[in-house]
Amino acid sequence: MASLPSLAWPEGGTPVKRKGNIRQSVSRWCYQKIPLDKLCAYSAEIGLKAIDLLGIDEWDVPARHGLVCAMGYAGGWRHSARHEPRRESRQD
Repeated sequence: MASLPSLAWPEGGTPVKRKGNIRQSVSRWCYQKIPLDKLCAYSAEIGLKAIDLLGIDEWDVPARHGLVCAMGYAGGWRHSARHEPRRESRQD
């Protein structure tokens, strides 16, 4: 079994160079005790592309770090009556 990386946050490390052919992400619920902004910053630093399982109110945090929310909680998209109000709220 390969050794696990240290749980400590690195101090000003150099971003890891990746080939770019694998786009990895991390699920928020696994790291819910870490502030989201800090999780996004470190995820971007190590070459991840997305943070998954975020609520609508959290979707802008990964964007500040060049990440996306690849899969999130939309809060009711399965109910067609809620579609139009959600679309309007996401218009910038």
